[in-house]
Amino acid sequence: MIQFLSGENEYFVRQRERDLRDDFSIHHQGAQVLILDFDLSGEEEHNWKLLQEAWQTGLFSDQKLIVIRNVLADEIFSQRILKA
Repeated sequence: MIQFLSGENEYFVRQRERDLRDDFSIHHQGAQVLILDFDLSGEEEHNWKLLQEAWQTGLFSDQKLIVIRNVLADEIFSQRILKA
């Protein structure tokens, strides 16, 4: 499942992110939670490396929650990722 959280009110976006993380942790004890911040300075290669790392399966974790911040802030990158 993929959910995109966006909005002008940063507080409510972060609050919803925290609620999702907490709910996931309750229902999936010991699961891996990754929080990635995209680089908005134009380092697209760095962002793709972050995605590759996130998609790799962890050694002991079957369930994984990946939070990627600022993924929709770069219009070109967001169009490429939505097509993938």
